[in-house]
Amino acid sequence: MSRIIFLFPLWISLIPENIQNRYYLFFRIFLIPMFIYLFIRYAQKYLNYILGDFPYWIFLFSLSLSFIFAQNQAIGLTRIYKLILDSLLIYFSLAYLVRLYKKNISHAFCFLGTFVAFIGLLELFYHKNILYENFISNPFYTRYLQRFRIMSTQLHPSVLGTYFLSVLPFCYYLIIKNKKSLKILGITSSILIWLGLILTFARSAILGAMISLIIFLWQKKYKKFLAKILGIIILILLLFTFFTNRFYALHKNFLDLWIKRTSISYRLERFPTVFKMLKEHPFTGVGIENFRYLFDKYHAQQNIPYEFKIPDNMYLMLLAETGLIGFIAFLYFLFNLLRKSLKAMADEENGQFLRLCICGFFGLLFNMFSYDLFYWNMPFCFFWMYAGIIKSYSDLQNEKN
Repeated sequence: MSRIIFLFPLWISLIPENIQNRYYLFFRIFLIPMFIYLFIRYAQKYLNYILGDFPYWIFLFSLSLSFIFAQNQAIGLTRIYKLILDSLLIYFSLAYLVRLYKKNISHAFCFLGTFVAFIGLLELFYHKNILYENFISNPFYTRYLQRFRIMSTQLHPSVLGTYFLSVLPFCYYLIIKNKKSLKILGITSSILIWLGLILTFARSAILGAMISLIIFLWQKKYKKFLAKILGIIILILLLFTFFTNRFYALHKNFLDLWIKRTSISYRLERFPTVFKMLKEHPFTGVGIENFRYLFDKYHAQQNIPYEFKIPDNMYLMLLAETGLIGFIAFLYFLFNLLRKSLKAMADEENGQFLRLCICGFFGLLFNMFSYDLFYWNMPFCFFWMYAGIIKSYSDLQNEKN
């Protein structure tokens, strides 16, 4: 089982979204044996571990209600199946095993995150990505290549930003270990991954990663280290930006994305649309995957391209598609998960890794303000993996007490 679990980092790091969708059955075939293995090995204890998480089951029940009362059930069938089955397998099984093999998984994510960042840097340097030039179709490729926003193996810069945000806590875990070789690996990987993250120009992912890093280092009183690592990141970015005339475009891109090309107005336009949906369907929402389907009915402006018929905010998406019941159930799940983790963070043996996972989880929660994170495979997997690790440690601490 220890070897099988390493397929997970490989899958979400190196396989683009559209290829994952095509062969997603293989991912479930990979997850189901983990569930069976844990059930056979721990029997009644594992059953109690699953059934005792009432907030999670309440949230799943709310998703089911949203599907049952959906305006169009047919278009949401595949999505609800994925949201329920895959979250269950990742949350209860995969995350449990990641906790058991945290050191080796941290090594894997460090190496893979560095490799993905390196591909992104090559893409920027040569202004092409051979994956999308020759092998894999990417509808976003030309648009973001022209804007000098790297995509690497994740199809879209925003999704790549979420990937970097999600793997960074595993690098930090190696930094705080006492072994010198692990510190060097963790620091080197962190700098390269941070550089890749900045070059995605994904605002919410960068801010989420900064919030995650600041929370961890501040509570660990590593303020000087925080100043050093942020200084190194900024210095490398400036040197890389002005290295040649070609990369001068990055400077303009940086200013455009952070100052001129803000998407606040675009997102504010979605609020009335969401609240119109909520007004007509307050309790169970319009149904899973129905936001785009009903967008033209509720949005004032017509002829919006299909790609942009979204709120670009996962919280608003949940509110519109699952209604007040689903939205409140999700908030209750988050509150209960984080509340239970407070005692576990004080544990000397596991507290460090748990704190890092919580910081990474907070980064993802912030990132959810910027796009429909649950509807992309890799961010969805990281969300439920982090949630499952936090639950696993919390329950372990309760057993000790």
